[in-house]
Amino acid sequence: MSRARVFALVGLAAAGVAVGACRRGATGPDATGRAGGERSSLVVQLEDEPAHLTSLIQPDAWAHRLSMGLLLQGLVRVDPASNRVVGDLATRWEVSPDGLVYTFHLRQGVRWHDGRPFTAKDVVFTFERVLDERVRAVSMRAALAPFVLRYEAVGPLQFKLRLKESSFFFLQELTSLPILPEHLMRQGDLNQHSLLRRPVGTGPYRFASWVPGQQVVYERFDGYWGPRALIPRLVFRIVRQPEVALKLARRGELDFLPRVRPGQWAEATGSDASLIRRFAPVRHFSPGTSFIVVNHRRSLFADRRVRRALAQLLDLPLIERQIMRGLARRSLSLFWSGDPLYLAGSKPVAFDPPQARKLLAEAGFADRDGDGILERAGVPFRFTFLVVASSATMRRWLTIYQAELARAGIRMELVPIDWAVFLKRLRAHDFDAGALGMAQVGPHTDLYLQLHSSQIQDGQNYAAYQDPRSDRLLELLRTERDPGRRKQHANALQALLAEELPLIPLFTLEEPGLVARRVKGVRSYDVWYQLAEWAIPAG
Repeated sequence: MSRARVFALVGLAAAGVAVGACRRGATGPDATGRAGGERSSLVVQLEDEPAHLTSLIQPDAWAHRLSMGLLLQGLVRVDPASNRVVGDLATRWEVSPDGLVYTFHLRQGVRWHDGRPFTAKDVVFTFERVLDERVRAVSMRAALAPFVLRYEAVGPLQFKLRLKESSFFFLQELTSLPILPEHLMRQGDLNQHSLLRRPVGTGPYRFASWVPGQQVVYERFDGYWGPRALIPRLVFRIVRQPEVALKLARRGELDFLPRVRPGQWAEATGSDASLIRRFAPVRHFSPGTSFIVVNHRRSLFADRRVRRALAQLLDLPLIERQIMRGLARRSLSLFWSGDPLYLAGSKPVAFDPPQARKLLAEAGFADRDGDGILERAGVPFRFTFLVVASSATMRRWLTIYQAELARAGIRMELVPIDWAVFLKRLRAHDFDAGALGMAQVGPHTDLYLQLHSSQIQDGQNYAAYQDPRSDRLLELLRTERDPGRRKQHANALQALLAEELPLIPLFTLEEPGLVARRVKGVRSYDVWYQLAEWAIPAG
């Protein structure tokens, strides 16, 4: 999928993809009431509580991970093994020679979790809601509305749509579109619908319960059309503090910790006997990158010389060695390095405090009153940096950055807040600076949602970045199908972003985790872990 999803930087991690150990272990009572015999529940740490479980409305990575493929499904999906688009609720589709007409043949025998049959009416309803300007499906609408001309149900199990112009990313975009039940969600305001927090879908699990601040529970859906989920119950236990999560893991109260901090990773894989006995290490590598986002509406950050100076004062090599302990890889570009259109020879901004000071002086900053803080037009260079409260690793490397900025005459205050509040402030452009991860599914990088000016209002362009040159290149990359011209546009965009630095690249999105050794069938894919494939044998 080309469309990137954002998430908090809670524990940047290691290179590569790993497969967890699949050995059986002893069972015992735990916080979910399980006691010996067949393990009927998988308990997963959830480090941040999402606002809802339907990623169509104001999506983020955790809402997507907890819903798509488990509760909800789309017409198509990305096959985790091949990284190609394959059928999901659609078994097959035809595309006209001009690339404008798509005809989807829907799967027979699919039922919603309430027992009602799935039909093409549900697909039509979902498209209606996505394209409705009153619905806060801004990201998906930005992906589809410029291209979709009309659509219709052609019988109960056939859906046809016509595009205004061909789209290179169209099928990939559909992998993130959850199909919604028309018979349950047509009435009422979709933005506030109760089923956003207790979805009714067609996936291998059905929603069971949500105790805010504690846990979300799914149960296996025995009427599922596909392969039966192997674990009857998924419990997503909300544990924000990494240290608390490790304590619970040692006591057998957690089976899977998707992300652990680099220091904890070293402890768990080297010296903590109780964790080594209970857990196997896993590593998830996701295409994409992490970055610092600054608010371009703040006069401090409107000048590209200032943004470059901020990048030159960030000692990423030191942070890699001391904080990440070798479990992170620096990003050279906002384009994923595995993208076929990645610009070979991309170079990172070097750590260079003298050059940063020179750029700041050129931008009009100087310490005119001798208080150690730069100022321009009487305004001191001070700003706040929002930090997700559970991001202990991030706070550590930001402390290094904070000290370097202070030496250059810049004061940065760290403000820890919860993930939901963090996203709310970013969407309202009520911030100075922060940091995010950007994950994508599929090999092709599409930065339209993060950088196009149309996405400033209610979209994911939290930086409020506006540049007609990048707008045009982002548009061309969505529509151009000729490989040679696509490469030219991608090269031009990457060169422009390296010059302007609307977002400051940090590290690749690699996450080390721990999974109980009794869990079988664990694999890490680009599209995250496939929990419906996991099993916990008895004994």
